[in-house]
Amino acid sequence: MSGINGETQVLYSFTFEFSLVCILCIMFAPIDVLGAALKQDANQTTSSPSSVFFADNSRRNIEAIEGQTVVIPCTVRNLDRGKVVSWIRTKDILILTSGPHTFASDFRFEVIHSEKNVEFWGLRIRGVKEDDAGQYECQVNSEPKMSLAYQLTVSALGEAEDSSKWLGFAKVQEPKEAYVQHASAFSISCEIFPMFTRNVNMDVWWLHDDTQILSDTKESRISIKTSFNKENNIIHSILSFDYVTWQDFGLYTCLQPSVRKDSLKLVIVEAESSEAMQRDFPSPSSSSPKFSGILPFNVVYLLLVNMYLRLAD
Repeated sequence: MSGINGETQVLYSFTFEFSLVCILCIMFAPIDVLGAALKQDANQTTSSPSSVFFADNSRRNIEAIEGQTVVIPCTVRNLDRGKVVSWIRTKDILILTSGPHTFASDFRFEVIHSEKNVEFWGLRIRGVKEDDAGQYECQVNSEPKMSLAYQLTVSALGEAEDSSKWLGFAKVQEPKEAYVQHASAFSISCEIFPMFTRNVNMDVWWLHDDTQILSDTKESRISIKTSFNKENNIIHSILSFDYVTWQDFGLYTCLQPSVRKDSLKLVIVEAESSEAMQRDFPSPSSSSPKFSGILPFNVVYLLLVNMYLRLAD
């Protein structure tokens, strides 16, 4: 400021004028405009969601034996609302599942997803077949599309001619064919002799015909208990039935990957079948009449008549 002829003058300042204009704009600006600007700035600073990604990247090759139930994992992190996880079979470009829904006509395929684990979208295949082998993709309909590929290999259940490929063998302790009365308890014991005893695999698979028996089955009357004896390096697995039903009839197989399998055929019979068989077909030692050396009278009579007729001719 300076005084000229008693008057006060204010020197021009561009910085002062620009600051004054900014202050007046803020003071008289509409409230909704400021609110929108502040809201946009808050969203940019505080709401920066992470990108979607797959958490299962370690195990991309799935090996299974024919008849086993397989779960192919797929865990998706930070899945946005509106995004859908799907499973595709690559060889025929067949959509197996989409979200929580299964589209495959084959009931063996189903998606595993629950509210307890919302990030897991596994594909379960019950009783895998050799034709199921191939590539499967877990996809997310994001932009760009995301996919995670798995290669499923299925080995045949049949016996191999070359025994050198086996890393051990299984042996069922019971006879190859067991007859069990209906509604009675029964158990099958299997011992597995692994070739290598370091990092022993304790997952013993039991198959009923060509379908795996799951240890966490809702059928509480069936249980599987597996243990390892460190002294003799033997895996011991027991398949137990609280009681057997007619549906339990069939072939039961005990096996592990790269281990020669062993089987037992279970036959369900009526509770009185064994007694009826003994009654209808008596054993020679207990029920057969013993020869006394004396012919009955009717037999002697027939022999005499036959001799008389021969002489008469």
